[in-house]
Amino acid sequence: MTSRTFLRFAGWAALSSAVAIVLMVATAILGATLRLGNTFSVVVVILMALLIVVALALYLILRSVAPAMSLAAMAFGILGMLLTGAAHVLAMASTLSPDQFNTTGEGIGPAGTGLWLLLANYLALQTKALPRGLTWIGLIAGAGWLMSGVGALSGGSQNLPFSIGPLGIFLVSPIWAIWLGRRLLAKTHSVPQMARSG
Repeated sequence: MTSRTFLRFAGWAALSSAVAIVLMVATAILGATLRLGNTFSVVVVILMALLIVVALALYLILRSVAPAMSLAAMAFGILGMLLTGAAHVLAMASTLSPDQFNTTGEGIGPAGTGLWLLLANYLALQTKALPRGLTWIGLIAGAGWLMSGVGALSGGSQNLPFSIGPLGIFLVSPIWAIWLGRRLLAKTHSVPQMARSG
C-alpha cells in the first residue's frame, strides 16, 4: 500500500472515528435504558482501531519535519489506544476488576491518546504541516482526552478533570476527526502539497 493510498484510507478512518465517538455518546446515554449490554465497549474497541490508523497517518505526515517527536507521539497514542481497547475487551470477558478497568481503560489508555493528540498537533502547528485551526482543535481534543485519563486516575467522577475531559472527547474530537479526514481525502498526492495548501 502506497503512502497516498494509506492516507486516503486514513481519511476514511478519521471520518469513521467521528461517527464512532457520536455512537459512544449515544450508547453511554441510552445503554442502560435500552439494555444495550456491551455495545459501548464494542464501539470503544472499534474507535481505538480507527484511531491507530489515524495515528500512523499523522506520523507519515510529520516524520519528515520532526522524525523523533512524531515517532514518540505515535508510540504514546498507539500504546494508549491498545491499552484502552484491551481493557474494554477484558471487561466484556469479566476478567478485570472495576479498579483495574478504571486504571487502564479509563485512566492510562485515554491519557496516552491525549498525549498523542497534544504532541502530534503541537508538531503540526509548529511545522505548519496542517492548518492552524485544525491543530488548535486537535490540541483542545487532546487536552480533553488527557484530562479524562488523569481524572480517572485521581478519583474518577469526584474531580473536575474527569468531569470536564469528556467535553473535549465527545464534542471537540469529532470536529477534529471530520476536518482531518476531509483533508486527508482531498490532499493525498504528497505531504508537501498538504502543508502548502493549508
